[in-house]
Amino acid sequence: MKSWLTGATKKNFTTKGEALDASIQNDLLSELKKEAKTEDITPRVDDILRQNLISRGLQKHMKKLEMIGQNQNSDFQVCDEHFGYRSRLKQMFEDNNKQHKVEAQQVANNIIEECKQYIADKCNKPADFSDGYITELLQNIEKSLNEKSVETRSAFEVDLKVYLCNASLSKGWKSAIQPMKHLLISC
Repeated sequence: MKSWLTGATKKNFTTKGEALDASIQNDLLSELKKEAKTEDITPRVDDILRQNLISRGLQKHMKKLEMIGQNQNSDFQVCDEHFGYRSRLKQMFEDNNKQHKVEAQQVANNIIEECKQYIADKCNKPADFSDGYITELLQNIEKSLNEKSVETRSAFEVDLKVYLCNASLSKGWKSAIQPMKHLLISC
């Protein structure tokens, strides 16, 4: 079957019913009726996120990328690592030192909700996965973080990106390899 397709793309001829013998027609029809295969996109997402961190000068957080593709059993939680030393010191002297952490958690929750809606919208489209989806997701996160009023460290951004990339993988963004689509593209 593959050899016939390869040969057909190299030759310039019309494929009328009589030009194809019955066995080739049957092979072609059975190939087109097969369900779309899925491809694991985790390495692609990891690479896109890696390039994003490098472009933003956040190489020191590369170890956190090991979490890509692993199941997340809990919600995103703000931790002390997400705040600079000054912020933590300042919090110690304030009456309501938990307020800063609560505000950061609220910012994270808002960004997560926006991104989950984006992911759901993309997953409902009939198109295959595109690297542009993750690039756009990361840009949405950066834009939202730039608009926030809470002061956090780069670890907050990286943890949030890793969390949301994992969330997007668990939503079923699998690259569908559709025989009919690829046949039409190659001809």
